[in-house]
Order: sequence, then structure tokens, then C-alpha cells
Amino acid sequence: MFDPRLDRPHRGTRFRDLPTALAELDLRAKAGALTGLEPAQMRRLRGAVKVARNGAAYGGPSEFNATAEAHGAWGPDGKLPRQIHEEPGWLTDPVVGSLVVGGCELLLTILEALVQEAVPS
Repeated sequence: MFDPRLDRPHRGTRFRDLPTALAELDLRAKAGALTGLEPAQMRRLRGAVKVARNGAAYGGPSEFNATAEAHGAWGPDGKLPRQIHEEPGWLTDPVVGSLVVGGCELLLTILEALVQEAVPS
């Protein structure tokens, strides 16, 4: 269960961040450990969780937070001419962030195409 109020990443069956909670749900569905669901329902749930997990997880590598303190920054052509008021989040990785966003867009496009193909017109 997702619970952002937790003081640590994991407590029992509760998780502080959504991507981890979704990954745990996926692992439980894969192991057949979700009571009350048939195998076909668990397979469908795993597919939905995969799309949700990829959509929710992209924010970590792309996170920048506003700050009161100004400092210089560098761009592709060297030092920027003005000060900025933001700091990278603790999981920031621009390359990973770009790849995850692109992969998520691809997954959503594939999902959309599969839904359109499955729905009779």
C-alpha cells in the first residue's frame, strides 16, 4: 500500500513512494500471492501496473526543486549568464530521465494502439 506519510521507505506492507509500492504489487501478482484474483486477472493487473509504474517513476530522475538560494549553473555552451534558484533532487539523472520519458511515451503509444486494435469499430 502507498503511504507517503511514512518516516522510512518501507514499513510492513506499506511503502513511502509510489513506484516501489507498484513494483511490490507487480511482484505479488507475478508470484500469484494476491488473494481473490484469478490468474487472468493477475496477468492483466501486471500489465496495468507496468504502465503505471513507468509513468510514475519518471519524475525521480527529472526532479528539480525550487530554492531560495541562487547559484550559477552550466549549460551546453558553458556557464549561464544568470543565477538559478533550483537544486536537483536526490535521484536526478538527466540521461536516465530522458530515456524513461521516451520509453514511457513508447509504452503508452503501444498501449493505445493495442486498445484501439482490441476494440471493434
